[in-house]
Amino acid sequence: MRKLLPLLLVLVQLGAVPSFAVTYPDPQTDASGWRMVNDFAGVFSGEARDRLEQKLDDHEAKTSNEVVVAVVLKLQGEEISAYAEELFHKWGIGKAGRDNGILILIATDVPGKSGGKGLRWVEVGYGLEGVLPDSKVGEILRRNRVPFDQGKIAESVEGVVDDVLATIVPAQAVEVAPKPVVQLSPEEREAEAKRLQAEIAEHQLQRQREKEQAETIWFLIKSVLVGVVLYLILHGFVWFLRKKWRERKEREEKRRELNVLITEFKESLDHLRGYQVNFAQYKDYPSWVRAGAEKTAADLEKAVKEAEAEFLTVFDSDWRNAKTLDANLKQMARVRSAIQWAQRIQQNIESWPREIERLKKLAADKVAAARQAFAEWIQVTNALRSEGYRSEALREAEVAELPATFKKFDGLLQANEDPRPVIEEAIKLAESSASVVAQLKALPDFRKETDAVIQRHRTTLQSVIEDQLTVRRILEQIEQETPRSVWGMLDQTFKLMTGELLEQIETELVGAEQANAMEAQKFEAARKEVEEVGRQLGEVRQFFARIDEVRRKIADAKTNFPGVLARVQSVLGNAEAIASAPDVSSSHAIDLSAAAGMIVEAKRLSQGELVDWITAVELLTNAETLLNKVIKMAEREIKAAKERREAEARQAEADRLRLLREAAERAAEATRRSSSSHNNSPGGFKYGGGRSGGGGAGD
Repeated sequence: MRKLLPLLLVLVQLGAVPSFAVTYPDPQTDASGWRMVNDFAGVFSGEARDRLEQKLDDHEAKTSNEVVVAVVLKLQGEEISAYAEELFHKWGIGKAGRDNGILILIATDVPGKSGGKGLRWVEVGYGLEGVLPDSKVGEILRRNRVPFDQGKIAESVEGVVDDVLATIVPAQAVEVAPKPVVQLSPEEREAEAKRLQAEIAEHQLQRQREKEQAETIWFLIKSVLVGVVLYLILHGFVWFLRKKWRERKEREEKRRELNVLITEFKESLDHLRGYQVNFAQYKDYPSWVRAGAEKTAADLEKAVKEAEAEFLTVFDSDWRNAKTLDANLKQMARVRSAIQWAQRIQQNIESWPREIERLKKLAADKVAAARQAFAEWIQVTNALRSEGYRSEALREAEVAELPATFKKFDGLLQANEDPRPVIEEAIKLAESSASVVAQLKALPDFRKETDAVIQRHRTTLQSVIEDQLTVRRILEQIEQETPRSVWGMLDQTFKLMTGELLEQIETELVGAEQANAMEAQKFEAARKEVEEVGRQLGEVRQFFARIDEVRRKIADAKTNFPGVLARVQSVLGNAEAIASAPDVSSSHAIDLSAAAGMIVEAKRLSQGELVDWITAVELLTNAETLLNKVIKMAEREIKAAKERREAEARQAEADRLRLLREAAERAAEATRRSSSSHNNSPGGFKYGGGRSGGGGAGD
């Protein structure tokens, strides 16, 4: 915060820091005096400069207009419009009383507004604004833009000068035509003077209001900046205090938490160290039970030692030190895990007798369930064998291990050994046997279902064989009405499906029926074969439906073609009409040509004996989409042009009002000069001291 404070104070004082003064050059001179072409950047050759100055001198001799060219490198941070206006006044361009000066300013070493390099501006005096308005200046600059962008600055400037002179000479020739002199009476002159004085006073009052408004706005901006800075300072101070308070509170909470954990874990370790295993309770159990208890007790002793080692790492340190609080809390998490592991071992020791009883019951239950599943399997297989089912169908190998498992389990119980591994094996075999028994019970129904599916597929196959005649006639109708490009692939696929595929399906059905018979008893293989036949029959039916759909599409396209063609031709006419509007760019001609080509191609396809009606309608649809796109874009361009013209009209009205206001100011100035007996001696340097109207245009 201390680092930000000086920067914030500087921001508050920004309004009081003065900007660096801009230095404007004096006009260049030659033997005859001040020059008309002032090249401070060295862009003109001697010949080009002399030629251009000769034009300007001749023009001044004929019209008294002073047209001056200035080429500078930089603008010293100023906007080019402000720089041009100040340079115009400093050099006093134009004749006193006529204000007929023009300054053409070029800055070569500044970034341009369109991404290039260099800026141009034409400052026009009051006396010439009527014949050389801003819009005309902008047009002249745009006309001579290309050589300027190419670095041919002298050529561009000469073009601007030629266009400016060509514009103001004919206009002034019209303006200087003889006009009747109107004589005013003393009363009328006095009234006119009062009116002009009132307009001047109103204009000065308006300028004063604008100045006061700007000062008020700047005062408000500085007030807001000061308020923001004060708020940031206060907010930062409060945030700093709250941060320190939270850190202190968190440290105290961590110390309390650590103190509680140390007390809790110390008590837990004392309890674990004092725990003694009661081995006497295992005297009536087999030896493997006592051996398991002794091993668990050894594990407990090891776990307690590990927990004590983890605990001493924290308890023997300066655990209240703020720098080690977080590390000690992480260590206490490891202590907790070690103590919890030791406690679980202790619980296992205490629950070991109950676990033995649970294992006995589990062994009895699971082995009994396995025996029952095996007995049920024997019963089911005997029944199925009597019906003619063979051993491979009865899956005898999957349950043949159960008798050996039962024998092994009985032997372990008699030898007082740990029966848990055998119990787990018996559980798996029992579950597998139950699944096999369930499948064997459903075997007759499974075989009957396969036979039923085979019969359904035979019926479907017969229906497909009958339908192929109808589909063949539909395909022949398509072949007679359309070119080969429409039906060639359909005909090839039809021959393949109604030939090889139907024969293959018949063969597979026979094979499935034989595999499902009692002679073979390959029931699973038969079911898989039947499922594959069903998939193939589905493909054939889908293909037949596709042929019928193609026929329907052809008929619809043939019926709809005349209407679609008429509609698209109407849309083409609308698109051509709107695209020919003056405000629409010529880039849409490509899309119009493409759409017209699609329509011609669709007409060509519709003629002849064999017609691809689907493709013809698709061409018309694509052409309509393209034409609608052209119409939409053209309407958008027309709307944009209308809005642009309205904006230009508003700007022109604003310019007209500005010119009227400036004309009133010039009239007031003329009255002031006449009343003070102003002499007509030239001011400034070579030039006459004319006034810029604030008008001008540039890049």
